Parts: sequence; C-alpha cells; structure tokens
Amino acid sequence: MTIVSNMITESRPIKWVFDEFKKGNLYVDESFQRNFTWIRKDKISLLETIILGYPIPEIYLWETSTDPTTGDTKYSVIDGQQRIRTLGLFIDGDLKLTDSGLEFSDAAYRGKSFEDLSSAMRSDIWSYKISIRFVNSAVHRDDIVKMFLRLNKTSNALNPQELRNAEFNGEFLKASERVAQLEFWRRWNLFSDTEIRRMQDIQFASTLLIFIRSGFEDETTQSAINKMYDLYNDSYPQIDADIASIEAALSILNELLARSAYLQTPWKKKTHLYTVFTVAAWLAKMNMTNWDAITVALDNWFMWTELNDVPPEEYTGRLYEYHRLSQEGVQKKANRLARFAILTEYLQEVVNEQPQAAIRSSPNKYEGSSFLNPAEPHEIEYWSKTLGVTEDLLRETINSVGPQLNAIRQELGKKA
Repeated sequence: MTIVSNMITESRPIKWVFDEFKKGNLYVDESFQRNFTWIRKDKISLLETIILGYPIPEIYLWETSTDPTTGDTKYSVIDGQQRIRTLGLFIDGDLKLTDSGLEFSDAAYRGKSFEDLSSAMRSDIWSYKISIRFVNSAVHRDDIVKMFLRLNKTSNALNPQELRNAEFNGEFLKASERVAQLEFWRRWNLFSDTEIRRMQDIQFASTLLIFIRSGFEDETTQSAINKMYDLYNDSYPQIDADIASIEAALSILNELLARSAYLQTPWKKKTHLYTVFTVAAWLAKMNMTNWDAITVALDNWFMWTELNDVPPEEYTGRLYEYHRLSQEGVQKKANRLARFAILTEYLQEVVNEQPQAAIRSSPNKYEGSSFLNPAEPHEIEYWSKTLGVTEDLLRETINSVGPQLNAIRQELGKKA
C-alpha cells in the first residue's frame, strides 16, 4: 500500500494550526528535520502572501498517536515547519512586517505586528485556510523520512548536512552534534548564525572526527562524510576518546586565540580552521607549549597570507604554495596534507629556531626537513629513493600516518 493511499487532504484555518502547535499536538521531530532556517525576508514574504489572500504551499502532517484521555491527536510535521513557526512568531508578537521581504512597501500593514493590524485583517488571518495532507499512522517512520527527503530533493531547500540529519540518526551524527556544541565555537564566534541554522557547524565537526579517526587518509567530500555516517551509524565505540582528542586540540587553539588580536578573523575561513586544527592535534602530540612564540609565528603567517604583508624572502615560496592550496582543491587529501606539512615545518623552524639553517647548508634541500610535502613530485621522488621504497608505497604510508618523516620511517620499518 502506498503513502498516497494512506493520505487525505483537508483545509484547516490558521487558528487550528496555531493552537495545535502551541499545545504540542503538532511537533517537529528533530531527529530528521532541519533547524529553523528561514531568514527575516522569507518570513515576511510568507506573511504578506497570506495577508494578500494568495495560497501558500501545502503542509504535510503524520498522525503518530491519540491521547486516550483528551482525545487529542498528535502529528509530526513532515513538511511545513518553517511556515508553522513563522506564523507562531508573528501571532505571538515576536515578528513585525518590516520592509525586508515586503513586495508592497506602502501597504497599510507595513511595519506592524499582528496586534497592530486592523480587526478585519486579523480575522482574515485567523480564518485563512491552509491545505494540509494528513498521513495516517499506518505508515512507518522510515517511509516518512524517505518522504521528507523526496519532498526536499528536487529543490535547494536542504543542504547535504540537513539531508544527513534526516537520513541518519546514529552514533556518528550524535558525535558530530556533541563536537558542534562545544563552548569553543561560541566563545570565538567561528560560525555565523546562518551557518549554524544550516548545520554547517555540524558538518565541520564531522570532518574533524574523520581526521581524528583516519588522519588524512579519507577525503572530506560530501560522499566521504556520508560514508563515515553510514560506517559509524550503529556503533562508534571510540566516540568518547575521539571527542576528547578534539577537545585537546581545541584547547590549544583556545590558548592561541586568547593571545592573539588577529587570528580569530582568518580562522573563520573553514579551510584555515581545518588546517590549524590538524596542526593543533600535531602540537599536542609534539608537546610543544611555547604558546607565545607559536602565536606570534601564526599571527605573522596569516597576516602574510591574508593581509598581503611582505614576508621574509625565505618564506615567500611556501606562502605562495599555501595560498594556492587554500584556494583550489581544498578538500583533496594531497592538498590538506601539503597545507599541514607547510605550516608545521614553518612552526618548527620559527619556534625551535633550528632546522632552517640546516636545510640551507644541506647538499639537498629536502634533508633536514621533519615533514614531507606530498604535493611536490620531486620531493616524493627524492624520499622514495632515500628510503628505498616505491613512490606508491610512500604515498600509501603518508595517507596512513601523515607527512611527518619520523612517523613514515617507523611505519615503513614495520612493513620491512
């Protein structure tokens, strides 16, 4: 039996929708629904459409239960959350008909709240009929989620993370939500309100979990994120340990941001933020705690990168390469690895004040380096010969343990 055969369509006044939502009989199941994402102009446009008497898109409700005492029936909102919440905000006095979103800026309702409207206009709103499709309780929840996805699949209404939120309800999603709720993000205002509404903070948190789980081995494309959601949907035994690792790295970024008047601005760019997170995870393992020197070094680096300040000549080539890798193919494994390698090697030179002289006096420019740049073919060729392995095996090892040469040597030693 199809969903359509378990569905009836009726018209109900806004009064019924408002009252039932207020009582909790119409509710939003956040396990598959997205956040309340509409911006002001979207809300105002809907309200003006209703005031002008034009039809609005139908709402889909799924009957879930009936209270045996009161007889009230509960409905899960499948599609229409944004419209229902907007109506509630307006009628409760939390929204005014401001110019943003209005088609007719000289109308009598301009700038008014619901209470300020004329009696006739308020009556028309209360009695305005909305077409509602009621899906009965015989339909299973899995089919409801699929229906939600299909209703939103043919438009740009849902982004990839909002679709994941609907499709998955398991352990990896819970872990990503826990990471996104950490105080660090709010303290430094690294995500805008719009990004949070559209769940971009949760998607970014997912990429951090992927890094902690797999290093640079996995991509951070949408399909790769979906793969991890699927892999760890039912079971994620390392969830607490992985989140603790993320918190340790974020505590280092917190130390640096607290010492800098500048870094908060460039780190709002997610490419930079991802890179410095991987660097912070490396700093934690390297037990580097000279926060003042590290902060100055990173201040300089990102001022050179973002503000076009003139860097010392010895850093020009690497800054150009880092900038290029931050502009194109930012999610590619090799590019993420290369950004990490460039920045960590720079920090070692500046903070420890040691490798650069050794590199300049070395008979080969790659000797004396602590990291390998996987995006540089000549460097791959040099180190594959030096280590006595094929280029394919070297790249495979880099993907597994990262570009630090000590770690690469140790891993190759296990395979010997």
